[in-house]
Amino acid sequence: MKMKKWLTPVLGLALIVSPVTGAYAAETTPTVKTPASDLRATFDYLLSEHYALAVDTMIKTYDGNKAAPEAAKALDQNAKDMEPAIASI
Repeated sequence: MKMKKWLTPVLGLALIVSPVTGAYAAETTPTVKTPASDLRATFDYLLSEHYALAVDTMIKTYDGNKAAPEAAKALDQNAKDMEPAIASI
């Protein structure tokens, strides 16, 4: 019963937010391709991946998961992948 109390508003909000963000994304589609926009897109991808990898690494480390070292290596590799993009500036 408690689950229904919070599930209904969350699903309702998801139905409202999804079309709104979709419409916004369609309006903000890039019309020009420049080196600066490519760099921005690359940084956006690398930083969002870095965030996801960092959270995954922290959770696995905190839980004592055996995959924590592997997650840390993936995070380090992502940091190394960012170096050329940063150096290009």
